[in-house]
Parts: sequence; C-alpha cells; structure tokens
Amino acid sequence: MAPTEEVVFVTASEDGNHKLREGRWWLVPWWAKEMPKGSMFNARSETADTSGAFKDAFKSKRCLIPADGFYEWTQSPADKGRDPWYIFLPDHRPFSFAGLWAHK
Repeated sequence: MAPTEEVVFVTASEDGNHKLREGRWWLVPWWAKEMPKGSMFNARSETADTSGAFKDAFKSKRCLIPADGFYEWTQSPADKGRDPWYIFLPDHRPFSFAGLWAHK
C-alpha cells in the first residue's frame, strides 16, 4: 500500500469484537480545517503519544493493519540515493502491524 490508497484495517467495535474497516492510508489530524497537501502516515512509536498530529488517535483510535510485507528505506552511502528494502515473513505469511486511525 502506498500513501493515499484505500486499505482495510481492523478496529475494536463497541461490543468488544473486531470490526473490519476501509479507509485512506494517511492521517488527517483532528485540527486540520481541510485535507492537507502532504500526507501524514508514519507515526514514530517514541513520539506518537505527544505529537500534535497523532496524540488524539493514539489515545483511543488504535488499529491493526494486515499486510504481507513492508518497506524500509535506507540512504546509500555511495550515491546518497534511497534504497528500498522489502521486509516479509518466511513464506510471505500475512501479519498485522500497529496503526492509528481517525475519522474526518
């Protein structure tokens, strides 16, 4: 998935069960008056609870993002370009990672 794509994610419903939802892969902060030009989609675990953009969602809008892999990017020392590294489980088994969601 790439920023602004529609994705599925799992939240807790009011009755305590899991709820499958669909939404856009980015976060519009609660205080935004209009859709931001740049997407916000990577919260850092070290600062998500204090970051103005993510702290509200961190308190009560947590979710699981199903995936079969993800990319990490490094900077090449040789040419200063960005190199993608695709990370996945053996046999490409699916897994979930933590996410935050909000409804605007």
